[in-house]
Amino acid sequence: MYDGLSSSRMAASLASIPEPDLDRRQTFTHKVAANTSNVLPMRRRLTDHAERSSQAPLHLFLMRMLDEIDYGMVLLDVKGAIWHVNHLARAELGRGQILHAEEGRLCTRIPGKQAALDYAVHRAGQGTRSMIDLRTRGPDQVETGTSLAMVPMGHPAEAVGGALPVLVITSRHVLCEQISLHFFAQSFGLTGAEKSVLSGLAKGMEVQEIADQKNLAVSTVRTQVKQLRGKTQSNSIRELMGKVSTLPPVVSSIKLC
Repeated sequence: MYDGLSSSRMAASLASIPEPDLDRRQTFTHKVAANTSNVLPMRRRLTDHAERSSQAPLHLFLMRMLDEIDYGMVLLDVKGAIWHVNHLARAELGRGQILHAEEGRLCTRIPGKQAALDYAVHRAGQGTRSMIDLRTRGPDQVETGTSLAMVPMGHPAEAVGGALPVLVITSRHVLCEQISLHFFAQSFGLTGAEKSVLSGLAKGMEVQEIADQKNLAVSTVRTQVKQLRGKTQSNSIRELMGKVSTLPPVVSSIKLC
């Protein structure tokens, strides 16, 4: 069931938000300008930026918000055409290995999965949530692909022309996890070596395995783990991994092209 606002209620709520008092804002701006004639240029630029941001349309901030989420998100309109993609989804579609855009529609390169993808989008457009598995194993038995969640954007009663917009959310994969780990490492001031060890631990590797992979002495890796625990104020590897596993799904300062 859905407990969100209906279109009419949402419109009424938005209409109830008061418009800014332009006269008072302009008076305030003039007073600020009169009293800050000697302020450094950088301060003025920051003030100008804040003024512009306050006038920016809400949808601009919503798009920026979606870009900070560490999941790929594709919004489809009521006809199933791609309406908006966030940062990670753009990267995914750009690679074109699993998902790609064809004539404005969401498609997959996983053999035999396109019909299932189209059907899942259709069901979501009718108000039914579902998931679709686009993972497959290659000849080397390495699993590739992603899972998709199909989320209808509203109640079936709100459908326009018998269909709803659909939000497609991709599962997190290794690349997304590495971005989050970078954000974590950056926040705690970890060195490159410590970040590398953390990455191995996050993959479920033992200290011995990390040492063998990096051609390091086990004692060296243990020292790096001890440093990791100290910087992150973790009493054990288990506690450290608990902090990593509950990372907010936020993209780090280094984003994909």
